[in-house]
Amino acid sequence: MLSKRVVIIGLALAVLFAGSAAAQWRGLGRLTGKVVDEAGAVLVDVTVRADLPGMGGTTVKTNEKGEWMISGIARGEWVITVAKDGMAIQKVKAVVQEMAVPPLVKTTLKKE
Repeated sequence: MLSKRVVIIGLALAVLFAGSAAAQWRGLGRLTGKVVDEAGAVLVDVTVRADLPGMGGTTVKTNEKGEWMISGIARGEWVITVAKDGMAIQKVKAVVQEMAVPPLVKTTLKKE
């Protein structure tokens, strides 16, 4: 009986801490960007992953204009990973400040 309680409490704490860790990257900041190829043509449906080291992150895709936006993120130095099949992966860093004009992260992908 005691071991069942320990397991249940342990699972409840794991769920509680997992939820709070996932929410640590949330805030009032925003990142915007544009992805183009070497010729300057916009790239559609590119995967953009933003991570705040040690806090988690989120993923979005570029639209028909090659643009992307992530909002509701915390301040700090974010690592942006930009990837598309057939193109070399690009990593850049961007500093986010809450309630400020977001930095434009312009990325140029090269063919592999």
